[in-house]
Amino acid sequence: MKPMEGNPFDFSPEMFSKVPLFAELAKAMSWSGGPINWDLAKQIASAMASADHVAPIIDSDRDDLRDAARLAEAWLSESAGFPAPPAVTRVMDLTPSQWVDRAVASFPELLNPLGGKLTGALAGDAESAEKNPLAGVMGQLMPLLLGVQVGSVLGSLSSSLLTGYDVALPLEEDGILPILVPHVDTHARLFALDRRDVRYWVTLHATAHRMLYEAFPWTRTHFWSLYHSYLAAIDVNLGETTERLQSLDISRPEELQSAVGENLFGLGDSGFAGPALDRLHVLLGLLEAAAGLAVSAAAGGRLLGAGEIAASVARARTDNDGVRSLERFIGLEVPALVEQRAVSFCGATLDAGGWVLLNQLWQDPQHLPTAEEFANPAAWIARVG
Repeated sequence: MKPMEGNPFDFSPEMFSKVPLFAELAKAMSWSGGPINWDLAKQIASAMASADHVAPIIDSDRDDLRDAARLAEAWLSESAGFPAPPAVTRVMDLTPSQWVDRAVASFPELLNPLGGKLTGALAGDAESAEKNPLAGVMGQLMPLLLGVQVGSVLGSLSSSLLTGYDVALPLEEDGILPILVPHVDTHARLFALDRRDVRYWVTLHATAHRMLYEAFPWTRTHFWSLYHSYLAAIDVNLGETTERLQSLDISRPEELQSAVGENLFGLGDSGFAGPALDRLHVLLGLLEAAAGLAVSAAAGGRLLGAGEIAASVARARTDNDGVRSLERFIGLEVPALVEQRAVSFCGATLDAGGWVLLNQLWQDPQHLPTAEEFANPAAWIARVG
C-alpha cells in the first residue's frame, strides 16, 4: 500500500513493527485506563519522533534561550503592557521525542473528554448495536483505535512544532516554555534566515501566548469551561464510522494506517454549530490576534527581519499537517472569517486606545465582545473603554 500524498500519517507499515503492542494485540485491547489507550499512543508517537534525528543541544544554546525568554518578557511588558506571569520562567529545550513524553502527560486533559464522547456515541447507538458485530467488543476496540489516531497526531506534531505554544491552547504547566530547538534551527536554514534572530522571535511568540494564559489566568479557566460546554452540547453521529469499523481488519497495520489517515474519528466534519463553539472560536481568534500584534510591537526595532520571520512561520503553519489534524480531531478549526475579524477587532481597538484598552479584553470574561461587538469594535469600545 502506497503512502497517501500530503497525509501527515503517511508512515510506512514497517513503522508499526517498532510498536510492541501491535505484536500483542490482545494486550492492547485490554487497556482499562480510559477512553484512549495512551500507552499505545505514546509508542506510536515516539516511533515517529525517533525517526527525526537531531543534533544535541549545547550549553551555549541553553544560555541563549534563557536570555531570549528573559528579553521576551521584558519586551512584551514594555511594548504591549503585559504583566509578568507569577510563575518563574523555565525554558525547556526539547527534542521531538522529549516533546512526545511531555505531550502524553498534558494532552489527556484535552483529548480524554473527547474520547469519552466518541466512545459513548458509538457504543450507545442502539440501532448499530443490533446490526454491528463489533458492538460487543466496542469498549475494548475504541481505546485501541483512538490510541492509534492520537499517537499519529502527536507524532506528526512532534516533527513540525517549533514550540509547545504552536498548539495555541492552555496545555503547558505554568512557567514552562518548551522550545524544539532542532526544528527552529531547521526552519531558519530552510528559509535562509539568521538562526539567532529566529530563535529569539520564536521564543517571543511562545512567550506572548504564555503570558496571555498565565498573566491573565481567567483565560485558561474560561477556555476549559467553553471547551467542556462545547463537548457536552455536540451530538456526535458516527454512523459512517460504524460501517467502516465493521469491515476493518485491525490485525493489518496498513488498514489502521489508512483509517487514521482519513481521520476515522474526530469532530472536524460534524457540522456542529452552537454558542459555546462560537465563543471558543472568538476567544482563540482574539488570543492569536493579540499575541501576533504584541510580537510585532515587541520585535519592531529589536529583531532584524522580524516581519520576514513572521511571514515564514505563518507559511510553515499553513502547511503544518499535524496542527490541522489536531484541530480537525477536536473540532476547533477557527474559521478564516473569525480570524480576520479578530485581527480587525484588535487593530481597531489599538488605534482607539492603545494596549491599555486592548488589554481590557483580558481583565474579566465579561469584557469579551458579544457577537455584535465582535463585528463592530466601536460598540465594544463604547461599553468597555
